[in-house]
Amino acid sequence: MKKTSTLFFMLLLFTTMLSANSAKNVQKELCAKLRGTTNLTDYSAEINVLLHQFLQSSHAKLKSTATVVQRLDSLYADSWNSSTSTWENMAKTEYTYNEMMQNTVQLSSDWDMEASAWINTTRDEVFYDATGYVSSFISSEWDAQTNNWVYAFKAEFVYNETGVGEMLAYIWNAETSEWDLLSKLTITVNASGDPILMLTSVFDAGSGTWFDVWKSEFTYDGDGNLSMTIDSEFSFTTFSWVFSIKYVYAYNANNYESEEIRYTWDETTSAWLNSYKHELAYDDSGNQDVLNVFNWNGSQWVYSIMQDYTYNMAYPISEIVVPALNGPDWQFNYMPVSITYSNQPLPVRSMNTGRDMYYYSEQNATSVIQNNAIVSQVMPNPAVDRITVRLADGKQAKLEIYNLSGRVVLSNEVIDNQSIVIDQLASGTYFYRIISANEMTTGKLVVQ
Repeated sequence: MKKTSTLFFMLLLFTTMLSANSAKNVQKELCAKLRGTTNLTDYSAEINVLLHQFLQSSHAKLKSTATVVQRLDSLYADSWNSSTSTWENMAKTEYTYNEMMQNTVQLSSDWDMEASAWINTTRDEVFYDATGYVSSFISSEWDAQTNNWVYAFKAEFVYNETGVGEMLAYIWNAETSEWDLLSKLTITVNASGDPILMLTSVFDAGSGTWFDVWKSEFTYDGDGNLSMTIDSEFSFTTFSWVFSIKYVYAYNANNYESEEIRYTWDETTSAWLNSYKHELAYDDSGNQDVLNVFNWNGSQWVYSIMQDYTYNMAYPISEIVVPALNGPDWQFNYMPVSITYSNQPLPVRSMNTGRDMYYYSEQNATSVIQNNAIVSQVMPNPAVDRITVRLADGKQAKLEIYNLSGRVVLSNEVIDNQSIVIDQLASGTYFYRIISANEMTTGKLVVQ
């Protein structure tokens, strides 16, 4: 684990060439320079969020045991026009896939009311390594003056035995037509594979030195649920970590997240201040049903907005193909088709203000599943106290079983025809993943 002491060790090396005061002044100047070109705090926070999101779906090559899968092709954001009582276009994202049904391009556009046309905004290109893992992606911005895409940002993912170990971030230098290394995000996980530290470091090309600037620390409860996240920014004035944002989570009896409270750090009072609160409710299938958002006005929580979720219950999440980086959240158990927004005070929910609409196409799963005589699977299904793992390539793989809230309840390295005891699992429905060097198969497992 890379701790804050690493930074001070770096500073110690730096001061062998300069005096202590001079070293601090130089680093303050570097920090000021970086802040002059990018909003360092916002940038680091966004990268942390991106990697945390990426960890939920790092295996982009989805293998389904279904004959037919539903592929997410586009996501539209609409706004409600109360004058005309109609939905109006606002923004959209379209997804392109290769023959292996790996998401390769994500194209975002905004609706131009005056021109009545879609205007390009950003394009993300996703690249994969030989094993199907996302290796990098490049984000470009649309230049309306030249009608061309212009590079903006690139991320490269480095894997280790625990999964994603690092993400290197680059920004495009238009003057040199090259990628400039900007930051590195290093992730440390616990024995369960859950992230406990995400550390963002910014690279200064002049000195060839990495400077730690942002970190996120994660805490889990006895059930393995994320209970708290604390984000801190490194101060180049005091040369110490300063709290920035804190998230505290609560869960219901089924281990579904029921509440999230965001706090901001007040340096004047050295105290955490309320910022906003999310209250979540679920349907009988464990899908997120309603999300109520509240803001803190200084003395009490004030209702802000409600999100209402609708699903296609014919397709579980294991039978849909979604983008590698930012498709529907994996906490869903069935295929989401819409999210409707309302900012009316509770309990009224009749006035819509916006909505997100998900659009899918039916795809033949033979393009996703390898054409082997044997498809990786677990048997029997339903099962009682043990299962047998059948591997398509007859070699070694990793078996992961998830409950309906998306938490790993069993993880084993397995070989073909290996028997696994599951009598510790309660009766109910689970999802499994079999991950080998050549494929990843997902499916639903019922335990009786």
